[in-house]
Amino acid sequence: MKRINLYWQIRGVLRLLFRLGNWHVHGVEHVPLGGPLLIVVNHISAFEAPLVAATLQIGPIAVLAKAEFAHPLNPLGWLMRTMDVIFVHRGEVDRHAIKAALQVLRAGGILGLAPEGTRSKTGGLQRGREGAAYLALQSGAPILPVGVWGQERIPQDLLHLRRPTYHVRFGPVFTLEYDRARPKRQQLAEATDVIMRRLAVLLPPAYRGVYADVEETSGGSQ
Repeated sequence: MKRINLYWQIRGVLRLLFRLGNWHVHGVEHVPLGGPLLIVVNHISAFEAPLVAATLQIGPIAVLAKAEFAHPLNPLGWLMRTMDVIFVHRGEVDRHAIKAALQVLRAGGILGLAPEGTRSKTGGLQRGREGAAYLALQSGAPILPVGVWGQERIPQDLLHLRRPTYHVRFGPVFTLEYDRARPKRQQLAEATDVIMRRLAVLLPPAYRGVYADVEETSGGSQ
């Protein structure tokens, strides 16, 4: 039986819900009309992926999510399986997930992930992992960096009957080129640093974490 994809229906519901808050969107002129596209976003709460999906007019977006969500007893498991979710086993090289992610990009699709690999406990950026860089170098897909902030306070604001405020900022799309003449490990490290710094400049200083030394540019946060 063919699986029903409810991406657009769920996105519509999310847009209605997020409009109840103070939803600020910046840099939409940087968003391309379609794929292939690798979307990278910071990760400090459970709301980044829903906010980005609700903000973008393109899709559907396949996302990487930890395999724990696939457990039958996880309340979000069924909902996530109705969309294009690639479950990843953390703490190991999940070749199945890597292959599935590359297939999405090579087919001209859109893939979203958090290059930090896990949620930040401090609210600031952590050191990026090499997964995003690997996918970008192997597929040649353009990268769209997205900085999201304020969403981590949604539960607390709702608890205190306050209207939440959150921001989604898109940066310029960029690409990475794989040079077969250079060491692969070195290229992955350098590309990861490029991705994380492109992401950091979109965020307010308090959210930049270990990339606090990033230089302000015209694409930076205000």
